[in-house]
Amino acid sequence: MKTGGVDLYLANNLKMTPGVSANTGATCPSIKIEENGGTVNIISEAGAQVYLGSYLSSPAIQKEGRATQLVFSTVDPAKPGTITAEVAYGSMSAGIGGNYKLLSEGFTGNMVFRSGKIVAHGGKNAAGIGGGSGGSMHGVTIEGTAEIEAHGEDGGAGIGSGFHGIMNGITIKGGPVNAYGGNARAVAQVLVVGETKRAITTALLPFKEE
Repeated sequence: MKTGGVDLYLANNLKMTPGVSANTGATCPSIKIEENGGTVNIISEAGAQVYLGSYLSSPAIQKEGRATQLVFSTVDPAKPGTITAEVAYGSMSAGIGGNYKLLSEGFTGNMVFRSGKIVAHGGKNAAGIGGGSGGSMHGVTIEGTAEIEAHGEDGGAGIGSGFHGIMNGITIKGGPVNAYGGNARAVAQVLVVGETKRAITTALLPFKEE
């Protein structure tokens, strides 16, 4: 997506398993959000089952920076669609968010989850939703009827930063939310539930707020 103000509808049984770009030779995500401002809405059709993969090092849904807002929703919250975003084996990128970085270079954020179900699997030392290995994240909001299941790997958080990354600003006003960090090296995250702030380590246990 090269511009904001885009509504992208994902239909039932959509399965994307990208390869190498014929134009650039770079490895490809299923969806890449360019940082040109505005809002990109990813909307699952009612009851849809959608699978978004990646090739080699890319995220399944790639978003770098915070200039563009990325919003997830479903057409009918009473019959929510499910979007599964899973990186390729051996990737060091997030399922949804940033690519592999070197020692906290680069960040992702400005993501809102409003409705529908999202299942995200990150790669080695990467978050399920947030930063790839070495990547940071600032600004994720989960609200409404959104249902989130996020899996980091090794030093990556379920929702937050990759290993060696920096995390700030997760707001949870809906749910359920289940996030599973890779192991005890994943950083503690700060969650905001209404006006209540509390720190947990997603590497050590899942969290669920309703």
